[in-house]
Amino acid sequence: AVVSTQSTWGVENWHQQQQQFSNIRSVAMRKPYFMAMLILLAMVSFASPEQKFINIVLTPRDWQDPTKADGFFCGTDLKLDDDRLLAEYNTNFIFRHIDKTGDNNPNYRTMVFDLVAFKKNEEPKHLLDQTSCGFGKEESGLFTVFLAPGTKQCNSLTFDDASNEQFGYHPLAVLVSSNFEDIKGHFVSNLKTYKDLYGGKPPKLCASGQMMNNETAHSRKQELTSIFNFAYNENRNIEMSIWKICQTPDDTLNSITKSSLFNINADVYFKEDKQVVNEDDGFTKIVILKKSSSSQRALGFVTTAFPASGAECTPASEDDITPLSNFVVFKEGEKELKLW
Repeated sequence: AVVSTQSTWGVENWHQQQQQFSNIRSVAMRKPYFMAMLILLAMVSFASPEQKFINIVLTPRDWQDPTKADGFFCGTDLKLDDDRLLAEYNTNFIFRHIDKTGDNNPNYRTMVFDLVAFKKNEEPKHLLDQTSCGFGKEESGLFTVFLAPGTKQCNSLTFDDASNEQFGYHPLAVLVSSNFEDIKGHFVSNLKTYKDLYGGKPPKLCASGQMMNNETAHSRKQELTSIFNFAYNENRNIEMSIWKICQTPDDTLNSITKSSLFNINADVYFKEDKQVVNEDDGFTKIVILKKSSSSQRALGFVTTAFPASGAECTPASEDDITPLSNFVVFKEGEKELKLW
C-alpha cells in the first residue's frame, strides 16, 4: 500500500507521511497498548481507494467442515426427524412457495403482518389488526407463522428481505385458521428460548396468510407438513445450527431430490386427462395416482401450464385462475391422493 501511493502523492508527501509514522511509532513504543490502534490509523492514511480484502476464518484444531461430510444435506437433522426437512432451516424455499404477494387478484394475495413484538422492557405488544388484514378471527386459509428480527417490519417486502438475509427469519408453524391466540401465548411464554437464538435480543412473531376454502387450506397444509417439520406443529423447540441452513430455494430442492428422504422417480399420473369445473365452485379437485406402492414416500411436482392460443377453448390466464405450483407426497404404500 505504501509503494502504490507514491505516484499519487509525490515524494514530498511521502517523506512527510514517513516522519508522521516515525513519530507515531516512537510514542507507541512508550505506550504498547496504544500501538496497534496508531499503526492501524497510519496504514489507513496510506491506503489506496481501491482496497482489496481477504476474509480469514479461524477454526479450532482438528476441526472438520460438517458441510463437506459424506451424506450431508442442508436443511436436515436426521437425529430429530429422519423423514422430513426442518422448516426453520428452509426459510427461502418455504417463503417462495407461499409467496403470492404479487397476485393479480387482491383477494388471493398473500398478506404478511406482525403478530407480537416486545417493548424495551420486554413487555409484549400484540400488533395484529385483523380488520386491516382483511380477515376475521376464525377465517380459513393457509397461514404460516414465523420468527423475524425484532427491528424488522413484516409486510409484503418480508419475503425479499428474508432472501437477502442468511439468518433471522424462521418458519415456526403452518395453520389453517386465523386464530393465533395459542401460538402467540406460546411465543410470549417461551421468550427466553427465542432470545437465545437472537443474541439475547427479543425477536418478533409474524405471519403470512392466504385466504382459501377449508378443504384447499388443509390440502396445502398437508403438502407442507409432509416435507417440512414445523417446530410448533410438532411441539418441539426450534433448532438453530447456522451451518445446516439452506441459503437458497435451490439448496432446499437439492436436499429434497438428492437425499434419500423421498422417491422422486415414482411413476405418477392424473386419473383424468380432462376435467370441467364451474367458476362458482371456486376450486377443483384433481386425483393423482401412483402406479406401484412402495415402502418409501414418493414425491412429485404439479404446476399449471396455460394452453397456447388457438386451442379448443379460449385460453385461460392468471386473470381467470390462481396458477398452481405445488408438490404432492404419497405416503408409504399410498397409490392415490387428491389435490385441490
